[in-house]
Amino acid sequence: PFLKGFTAAAAGANILVGRDEAEAVHWLPDDYPYWVSDTDEQTIIDALQHARDTFMSDEWLSAQEAMQDIAARTADERIIRQLVEAVV
Repeated sequence: PFLKGFTAAAAGANILVGRDEAEAVHWLPDDYPYWVSDTDEQTIIDALQHARDTFMSDEWLSAQEAMQDIAARTADERIIRQLVEAVV
């Protein structure tokens, strides 16, 4: 599961994540601004700097919207409702 994504979403945080993570690809939109292309040290450093540089920008807020969507889709109330619907 995309546990780090669910945890970040619940905390209201954006994440840096690789496109090679299938669960992340499932949950996040293609245009999520903080995809990381690989795990090379310089790539990670550049991605962290990009996140710092875009903090509170439209790009940052777009990422926040994606994470808020994940938080809504994984909220306890929604999961409970889905379980109840499945057994009724």
